[in-house]
Amino acid sequence: MITIRQLAKIAGVSRSTVNRALQGHARIAPATRDRILKLALQHRYSPLVRSPERASCQQQRTIGHITTGFNSLLEPIIARVMSEVCEQRHYAWQVRLSGTLLVNTLTALRYFDDIGVRGLLIHSGTYHPLPAEMVQRFLSRGIPIVAYDVTPTEYPVDWVGTDETAVGEIAVDYLYRLGHRRIAVLGDFSKGYNYGRPQAIYEALVRRGLPIDLFIEREFTDVRRELGSVLNSVDPPTALIGENDFFAIYAISVAQHLGISVPGQLSILGIGNYSYSPYTVPPLTTIAQPLEMVAKHAVELLFARIADPSPLQQGQVEQIALKPTLIERASCAKVR
Repeated sequence: MITIRQLAKIAGVSRSTVNRALQGHARIAPATRDRILKLALQHRYSPLVRSPERASCQQQRTIGHITTGFNSLLEPIIARVMSEVCEQRHYAWQVRLSGTLLVNTLTALRYFDDIGVRGLLIHSGTYHPLPAEMVQRFLSRGIPIVAYDVTPTEYPVDWVGTDETAVGEIAVDYLYRLGHRRIAVLGDFSKGYNYGRPQAIYEALVRRGLPIDLFIEREFTDVRRELGSVLNSVDPPTALIGENDFFAIYAISVAQHLGISVPGQLSILGIGNYSYSPYTVPPLTTIAQPLEMVAKHAVELLFARIADPSPLQQGQVEQIALKPTLIERASCAKVR
């Protein structure tokens, strides 16, 4: 594996030209850029190799991005917007995957601290907060951090995401107006009901004086049996909210297997508006998140902070919670 100095010598250009070519800089001729990229691949040059040349050439023109992975609806949108904006502004963009694990998030933060980035965009996962010490380290140097979606933090940072309180309110209110008074919830409650979406649904139920004993944990050894026992109980729920569309669609499958009519006997509502949700039987009523707006606001806020870091120096953070939208389909109905 070679260094950037060696790659520049092979290509017959300066190190700065190699650096600009690898970043897709507009000042580099396309033919030169393509030739350097081919040489980099041929000689297995990797920007992950730490070298003094690399640190000096970057000059903090890199944006770091920590994400749980690209298997959600939001991540491809974030990636597209980041790619477009970084190309327009002549920034490099590096991604590290956390897989929702704190140790991976810490490793990624240390890596970006090591190479020297201009800003960080982070979606580290639902179940652990960003570590305050590392966050403070970046912010104290005027390097902005924008968290998005449901990323929790121990230290206040700029954040953009869906208004989860509104998600819970819309879901419960909609079913309540249809006459449902026993509403089950299927999801991941390993952390209890005191975070994110489960908390929002829980509080919306409490505000209406509805029972809160129908939260079904997806991690049961046999969730199908647990869900079946709730649906076939003496006083079964007449509606169910899936923490996301996947759980809601799973509930439809279990209900149909048990001979429970959806929505005749059980209304089911999801959250997320997944691409396949309109094609379930029956089509799933769901709550759509404003994913495009989350992506655009997050990236715009990050570059605004890079251009003017003074709010960071004054301890000011911006929290942008965007409103979700109910999409009515055929999986919910009034209580008979």
